[in-house]
Amino acid sequence: MELPLPPRRGRDRRGAFTLVELLTIIVILGMLISLAMPSIVQAMKVYRIRESRIYFDQIMGGITLYKNDWKRIPPTGGWASGFPDYLKGLPPSNDGAVGTNLMGAQALVQALLGYRDEDHDGKAGLGARSVERGKVYGPYVSGQLPTVSEGGKLSFHDAFGNRILYYRFEPGSGSAGGRFLAGHNDFDAGSDNSIATDAALAAYLTDPNDQLYRRDYVVISPGPDRAWKKPADQKTDDLTNFQFWFE
Repeated sequence: MELPLPPRRGRDRRGAFTLVELLTIIVILGMLISLAMPSIVQAMKVYRIRESRIYFDQIMGGITLYKNDWKRIPPTGGWASGFPDYLKGLPPSNDGAVGTNLMGAQALVQALLGYRDEDHDGKAGLGARSVERGKVYGPYVSGQLPTVSEGGKLSFHDAFGNRILYYRFEPGSGSAGGRFLAGHNDFDAGSDNSIATDAALAAYLTDPNDQLYRRDYVVISPGPDRAWKKPADQKTDDLTNFQFWFE
């Protein structure tokens, strides 16, 4: 004769985890995440660099299209004074000239995306077209490029949130036959996202043979670390439309 089993006390804990087991699992998961995190961060950095280079390619392609239409590259600040506004793709001003309040990074957006003027294409806002003498001009880049408004003025940004700066080569005297002017982006002078002085910009754009990397225009941003630096090797993360010179 079988004796009846004694009644169970408490809950049936079959299949449940104990507190020690749960803590052990949490610790293991934390260790795995900490080991994987550097790889994840590096992968995100590589992805954003590639994305930023796509932005750069679009901007450079837009500058080429702009040059084909207007026979000059987009202006930077006061250089454009004296030319009709429609010829520059910039917003109309009271005196028919562009003042220095639109610096290089801002003027580039206006030139490549168009300006707000319902008399031209019936549409206000980014991506507007300019119509002159029966021909339609612009926009020269996609309106999907990241733009940020600062004080009512737009600038392109890379995938790291840095402003993409634009400098036009100014012919003149000297061994290089001219120079790039830091003042074309001086609305952000002194910050980590700008090269504030002509001397700093000249040093950045000059190779070890004292020659400029380009003599037309440069498009640059400081990259993932948001700091400008003159590279000693190819590990630089700055984003540019020119290749640094190396030994």
